[in-house]
Amino acid sequence: MTGENPDTTTAFHFRVTLTGESTDPDTQQPISGSDITGTYGGMTFQNGVADFTLTHGQTVTASRLPAGLTYTVTEEASEEYTAIWTGQNGTIQTNAVAQVHCINEKNEDSVPAGNLSITKTVTGEGDREKA
Repeated sequence: MTGENPDTTTAFHFRVTLTGESTDPDTQQPISGSDITGTYGGMTFQNGVADFTLTHGQTVTASRLPAGLTYTVTEEASEEYTAIWTGQNGTIQTNAVAQVHCINEKNEDSVPAGNLSITKTVTGEGDREKA
């Protein structure tokens, strides 16, 4: 998280969507992204889609996904933050970990702001022109 006064306890909601065709590493049978259902490491998929929540500094990894499937990672939009992505879309490679990074930058417009007005009044017999 970056920007002025980011709240590191804010939960951000993500979705991973798998597409394409591959071979199941366990059964050696053809499989499509939408067929992926079950828990793969730290992600639970239903019909090729995994939803989860992360806060600042957290990481989740899906393991043993069929190589060759493509993925797209999205984040639920936030009015307070702008998402900056690296690796948001890609293909699962054999014996490799695809790295996706999402930095949430605090929008300046979302920082609470207010005004302060100061008025000076002199009463009594004092010098009303004195600074």
